[in-house]
Amino acid sequence: MNRSLKLLYVEDDQFDAAMLVRSFERYAKDMNCHIEIAETVSEAIAQISQTAFDAVLLDWNLTDGSGPDVASHMRATNISAPIIFLSGAWVGSQLAEAENYETIGCLNKVYDRNQIEGIYNLVLRHVA
Repeated sequence: MNRSLKLLYVEDDQFDAAMLVRSFERYAKDMNCHIEIAETVSEAIAQISQTAFDAVLLDWNLTDGSGPDVASHMRATNISAPIIFLSGAWVGSQLAEAENYETIGCLNKVYDRNQIEGIYNLVLRHVA
């Protein structure tokens, strides 16, 4: 049996959040992942402060701030959970900024089998 993973996905677009959850249910049902959703920076900070997550998946642009705001808070408060940024598209300055937070990945939002398995394996390598 695979190791259980507890993930937080910070995403303000309900469709994208639902797609990630459904994709994990479809492609990774045997991987034993539990995914919680936060829609805002403030919700994410509250959840991260109360719960130990194996990894945090961050949308870059959020309604009340940005994924980097959450990442900055995590690192400033010594929360070392792996961070994966997700975005519809990337520009070089975003990728450079993401490096400041010791991220383990910057991925496009695809939600297919390869990406879901890739996220699981990437997180597993950093928490095992």
